[in-house]
Amino acid sequence: MMLLDTAERIEICTRIVEEVSDGAMGTTLPDPAAERECVSDEMATVPLATIAWRATRAWHQARRREAAELHEALIGLADDVFRLRKMLQPHGLPIPSVHRSRQERDLEALATRLEQGLLACGLQIVVPEGEMFSGHWTELFESVAQVSSPDAQTPLLTEVISPALLIDGELARRGQAVVTVPEARTDDT
Repeated sequence: MMLLDTAERIEICTRIVEEVSDGAMGTTLPDPAAERECVSDEMATVPLATIAWRATRAWHQARRREAAELHEALIGLADDVFRLRKMLQPHGLPIPSVHRSRQERDLEALATRLEQGLLACGLQIVVPEGEMFSGHWTELFESVAQVSSPDAQTPLLTEVISPALLIDGELARRGQAVVTVPEARTDDT
């Protein structure tokens, strides 16, 4: 085995680089002295890991913004579906379909399809009118008004003003409701 001196090694390396840059080996290397227009002077000194981290952070921020916008759009749609249902059931009483016009039946079908679509997205509209206002209902609903009634035995959710909304089983927004409470009794002794 023959050892090469430094001058011979430099000459061989120079010849290989010249062959590569001339295309003799089928590929050409970029000229290191050529200016690159895509990289600004200040970015040329930033490590690639930092650039990758910044790009990843920007991507995640954009996804969070999109998720927040979708969340708000779903909540707005849920409110619209709730108002549509309220409009179709005045005074909270269901109207038999035989007494409804074709338009009302079509709107009811549309509201049902929209609710199913919201459920598929993980959003549930909670409207427990007539239920007892205790336990978990107190966590889901805020009592914005109270009406006393001599017939009430326990507090009841009489009317839902805005529904509680659950996304994937988690509370997204508390609802507001009118609660009927038992009338205060006075003892006449």
